[in-house]
Amino acid sequence: MIISASRRTDIPALYPEWFINRVRAGFCTVPRPRDRNVHDTVSLRPADVDAVVFWTRNPAPLLPHLGELERQGLGNFMFLFTLLDYPEIMEPGLPPKNVRIRTFRELASRIGPERVVWRYDPIVISRTFDAKQHVKSFAMLANSLDGATNRCIISVAEDYPGNRSRLARLETHGLAPDFSTPGLHEIMEGFAKTASRHGMEISCCSQPEEVTALGIENAPCIDGERINRLFKTSVPCNKDGGQRARCRCTRSRDIGAYDTCTHGCLYCYANADFGRSAGNRREHDPEATSLTGSPQAQLPLLKYT
Repeated sequence: MIISASRRTDIPALYPEWFINRVRAGFCTVPRPRDRNVHDTVSLRPADVDAVVFWTRNPAPLLPHLGELERQGLGNFMFLFTLLDYPEIMEPGLPPKNVRIRTFRELASRIGPERVVWRYDPIVISRTFDAKQHVKSFAMLANSLDGATNRCIISVAEDYPGNRSRLARLETHGLAPDFSTPGLHEIMEGFAKTASRHGMEISCCSQPEEVTALGIENAPCIDGERINRLFKTSVPCNKDGGQRARCRCTRSRDIGAYDTCTHGCLYCYANADFGRSAGNRREHDPEATSLTGSPQAQLPLLKYT
């Protein structure tokens, strides 16, 4: 089993103590996305976990715990690290960019660049952050991360009802998105050239044909073949049927919860209500079995298959 931690929230940045507590206990409980009153039990025992994939914008709070994670028998872990160059108004809850670059390089120096994948995601094209600016920002970040990663994943922002009103508020700053994606060919061409110069494989995440036709193909973010190669495991590389049709990810078990991230990124798909997210984090108990509290009745501990 691959543990995904998590598409739904930033566990390394916001809930590292909870995660380590659950590793010590050998299990966690996870609210079902469509019925948060029902919790499933997921094993975190080394015998049941082949690898852990962390999704994060700021893994610094988890770094002091990596040694214990290895001692607990869960040393097969890697990071999908999102790093962009947007103005603070778009990502108000994150540390400064230069701090996150240092964290990226520190993490790569500790666990190896092949275990830290850079995500430039999502690409929000706007009047003031247009194609030329994205190409410039990507090149700056790639230069800063040279030698610290060998893979980059990109995606173009999609028009979701949950983030539409938040992004529209950026109009006065010239940052409201243009979902007709002007200059997309220039972006793809520029990104591909830059990635090649820095020895980075580049791929798309769940993009439609009009994007992948420009030369960068879809590939898995949770990549079973890469995990098997890195950790000498034999994870079945079956597509995760619970994800979007275009998603190529290998099947995994996500242990996060929606509406729990407080980074406040205006393009976020996983938070329908920032107020609810803030409330859930205030009420969070790092000793609970679940990110959003301890359920009254737990299901039997079963190995996820």
